[in-house]
Amino acid sequence: MKHITLNEARQTNGMEGLVIQGCGGGLNEWIDGSAVCSPKPEP
Repeated sequence: MKHITLNEARQTNGMEGLVIQGCGGGLNEWIDGSAVCSPKPEP
């Protein structure tokens, strides 16, 4: 995971990525919540 500033994000023309903006709480809390919403892989 890489933390970037708003200005760095604005200068990423031609690049792909995923921006995750937190609103408090720990990273594990976000991971646990996203795991609940994600489809389970087929066995």
